[in-house]
Amino acid sequence: MSFSKQLTAFVTGAQEKIDKTVKGATVTVASNVILATPVDTGTARGNWQTSVGQPKAGVTDRSGADAAISELVATVPDEAGNVVYVSNNLPYIRKLEYGHSQQAPQGMVRVSATEWPRIVQEEAAKHK
Repeated sequence: MSFSKQLTAFVTGAQEKIDKTVKGATVTVASNVILATPVDTGTARGNWQTSVGQPKAGVTDRSGADAAISELVATVPDEAGNVVYVSNNLPYIRKLEYGHSQQAPQGMVRVSATEWPRIVQEEAAKHK
């Protein structure tokens, strides 16, 4: 095999590993946010909405984490390099993030965001 072909194969393999790592880490950290969201009726968990390029507006009528996580997994692109938004437009979500509920006194987004470096390392290790 020529050096050029070897180099192309290396770059392709590296890009695939990067893509898998970024997608896996994004899905994991966003799932953690959803699952850490306090539950009363389930509306707050269900209103986490995933989009690419710009955040979604409005609220949904879904309840619970399952639909929000399904949307997350289906929406996060397979290739790295896109901006993924995970937003929640409920009027009280900020209160939940800043300790209104004893179920998540330290918040959901802030706590999950601190896990990002560890999650990326774990995902990268899976795709060596």
